Amino acid sequence: MTELILIGSRTTEQRHARGVGVSSWSRSGSQKPWTYLANLPLTNPSWLTAGDPGIVYALHGDGHHVSALRCDPEGMLSLTSTLDCGGSNPVHAVVTTDRRLIIANYASGTLAALPIDDDGSLGEVDSVVDLNSLGQSHGASESHPHQILLTDDGFAYVPDKGTDRVFTIDLNRSTPRVIDVLTFESGTGPRHAIFDVCHPSRLHLVGELDSTLRTCEIKESHSLSPVAVSSTLPGESWGHDSTAAGIVGVRTTSGSRIYVSNRGDDSLAAFLVTQDGAPKAARFEKCSGRTPRFITVIDDQLVTAHEDSDSVSVSDINPSTGEISPPRTAAQTGSPVSVIAIDPERSV
Repeated sequence: MTELILIGSRTTEQRHARGVGVSSWSRSGSQKPWTYLANLPLTNPSWLTAGDPGIVYALHGDGHHVSALRCDPEGMLSLTSTLDCGGSNPVHAVVTTDRRLIIANYASGTLAALPIDDDGSLGEVDSVVDLNSLGQSHGASESHPHQILLTDDGFAYVPDKGTDRVFTIDLNRSTPRVIDVLTFESGTGPRHAIFDVCHPSRLHLVGELDSTLRTCEIKESHSLSPVAVSSTLPGESWGHDSTAAGIVGVRTTSGSRIYVSNRGDDSLAAFLVTQDGAPKAARFEKCSGRTPRFITVIDDQLVTAHEDSDSVSVSDINPSTGEISPPRTAAQTGSPVSVIAIDPERSV
């Protein structure tokens, strides 16, 4: 089956970037390199979120806007609209079941909601949550939300790198409301989190600044309680200039596996999750490129975007053990930082 892959790349001098915007690629067979199809020039489309069939939302990193794009079954891209995103430096966005696009604005410390029309187009921002208004933590002067992780019942967890917190937010209302806050040690830098695929009451969080994987128990009230912490770096890399970045999880026949990318060390940490839901480091693998800012899973492959070596690699995931094969280059494009798969008939 042929799939369409979209890659968002950084483009500005501020980021020392070499990217071209959003590019589309075809993927025909898991063992072949991707085939370049088309490109849509945009400024710093640093995060891509799939919406309705053929609709993609692109956040303009370091800026103040979000764009709605169309992608046809042949991979041709077109820009339909660009709107204010309700803050500055948008870094992550999700689509909710009640048809809202919620954006985490890193620099301004805000979450903004935009309604999604029936045709997939966006309306103007209709609500904003200012996380700075909730006070400071450990002397941090500003909130810097980095992700929005949705639950199935209308709540979200928001890791905040600026205040070393994770906010629990109730989205079951016209204006989202913070209902709980978990604070970590100063310098943790919460970045991204995932739910454990085999342990529903466990959440795994990347601490960007201290290169940690932190596991929390999810209470019935949706509050979080820390239960374990592990380093994402091999022992010989402690003290190096490295920060943790992406995180993904998969289900294998022997349980769940978690992968975390390390920028600076340019490595991947693979964790085995034990029966009690706590991860332990299974192995560390060197990446095939520099600055693995973004990772994702497409089918049975781990996909890594290397921002500073202009490449995207894939590694096969063993369905039984979770071990990954040596990486091979799938695409070469300037400053890649976001990758999503688009089915020719619908977005995924």
